[in-house]
Amino acid sequence: LIFENNKQFDTLMNQYLYQENQEYNPDHQYILKPICGTLQVALNKLVAPFSVNSPPKWYLDFFFDDLAIQLHEIQLKVLVNLTDKIANYSKFLRYHSHRPPSGATVSQCPKLWWRYAIRCVLNDIKEKNVKWTWPFMISCLKKGREYIQLYSQIKKLQ
Repeated sequence: LIFENNKQFDTLMNQYLYQENQEYNPDHQYILKPICGTLQVALNKLVAPFSVNSPPKWYLDFFFDDLAIQLHEIQLKVLVNLTDKIANYSKFLRYHSHRPPSGATVSQCPKLWWRYAIRCVLNDIKEKNVKWTWPFMISCLKKGREYIQLYSQIKKLQ
């Protein structure tokens, strides 16, 4: 689909939203069934405007009676396929810096690809070993203490 502007996109997408007075259309397949719920809003009047470390000014609580998702078999397959692709892409990004140049194929430059495989494994080993060093443990301890201190300061402000 090609859209000339955002308004055209909005009008087209709004046609597919479920309306209460709308008749059932068997061509439409809604993933999220119509929902009903309540919203409770609380306003904190003691908050100073534009202050950084203050508690939120608005508290919103959403309560839904029923929240149902309905997927057809093909939609579930597409969703599972998408999550697999995202996981594979994250692995690709992790090892991309060690990868040989794009023109080098395995049959043409096997030495480069063996180096790539070895670097990837060594990189994983180094990452695991770093977690057991004293400087890393000390930095984690400092971060934990800093988090506790900041959290207690926020709780005192509330």
